[in-house]
Amino acid sequence: MTDTAQTQTQGPGQDPAQDRVLRIGLLGAARITPRAIIVPSALHGDIDLMAVAARDRAKAEAFAEEHGVLTVADDYEALVTHPDVDLVYNALPPSSHAHWCIKAMEAGKDVLCEKPFAMTGDEAQAMADTARRTGKRLIEAFHYRYHPMFSMLMALVASGRLGTLEHISASLGSPISENPRELRRIKALGGGVLMDMGCYTMHWCRTLTGHEPSNIAAEAHISGEVDDALGAEFLCGNVACAMTVRMDPDAERGSELLVEGSEGRILVRNPLAPDRGNSYLLETLSGSEEGEINGPTTMECQLMAVKRALYEGTPLPTEGADSINNMRALDQVRAAANLC
Repeated sequence: MTDTAQTQTQGPGQDPAQDRVLRIGLLGAARITPRAIIVPSALHGDIDLMAVAARDRAKAEAFAEEHGVLTVADDYEALVTHPDVDLVYNALPPSSHAHWCIKAMEAGKDVLCEKPFAMTGDEAQAMADTARRTGKRLIEAFHYRYHPMFSMLMALVASGRLGTLEHISASLGSPISENPRELRRIKALGGGVLMDMGCYTMHWCRTLTGHEPSNIAAEAHISGEVDDALGAEFLCGNVACAMTVRMDPDAERGSELLVEGSEGRILVRNPLAPDRGNSYLLETLSGSEEGEINGPTTMECQLMAVKRALYEGTPLPTEGADSINNMRALDQVRAAANLC
């Protein structure tokens, strides 16, 4: 199984764009940025961190000094128009994704946008329309999708070893601070567990089945002004899907993905961040198999895939229609759970 997975993802040393330097501008000094960009960039000599911008310039200056970013931009506008930036990494709250992604693309920059992609499907459509109009790339940062773990899952489903897909169950949880200043607790910024975690579980179901959800039933628990626990059931084609996401104080930290077919099943533990420890149990008519999938971090896999795609002009699985459809699916879950 590991050998199959490794053939799906190129290793860092095989990057065909290794002789070209990718210059990145960081939009927001966010908590995710070191893991998503700083650390994987440091592993490669062909990525330069050109500039960072934050609402608080002092915070941006401290961030730049700590992480070796070359310059501090005066504001977001200066960052997205920076003449020495090729790719803008947008790690702002979801409420600021559409505006600044569009601004960056209109300024001639490619964009790697953190999830959730937008606030609504209509915003996602406007963002994708701008990408087409400007000819710039707009990629959603579903990092898990580029790791050998998910490549193994995709290959397993395609191989037919599980038979006809029948059921998928996806769960993701993490206790998130109840501090009202925590952005995931602020509805206007795009907070709530559906947006923060449900975007992943929905994406798992859509990606593995190749179908969009229908017949959605959902129920959410509200804490303060946002949903902090949500369950949903729906169909993706003929596959019955269920997802559970939690960020309430009692939530268990971790993720699981169960994929069942007419001739087998696989249970994956930690499909979201397999580089932090993972395991799988595969059971088919021919027997069972247990193991783990090794590889670089999901973030390094993602960054290297983005870099290759930008220089080769090849499409990626987390851009364009995929981003629009995932947001439209979340819109439908939100409506079914009466979160609108």
